[in-house]
Amino acid sequence: MMTHPTPTEIKAWRVSAGITQAQAAALIGYTARSWENWEQGARPMRPVLLDLARRSVNPPSLPVSPI
Repeated sequence: MMTHPTPTEIKAWRVSAGITQAQAAALIGYTARSWENWEQGARPMRPVLLDLARRSVNPPSLPVSPI
């Protein structure tokens, strides 16, 4: 079972990505207020949402198959 990311982890990722709360929230289809709540610890963030944000900024590379 995955644990919820901590507010510190959420903020640290966003700051390292160099984006605002509004930009981070927009990446995953949420409001800036929701992101603010997660960073303040007012509500837990589902792990999949932080993973989605990470993948939106750094999409995984697809393997290149020879033709």
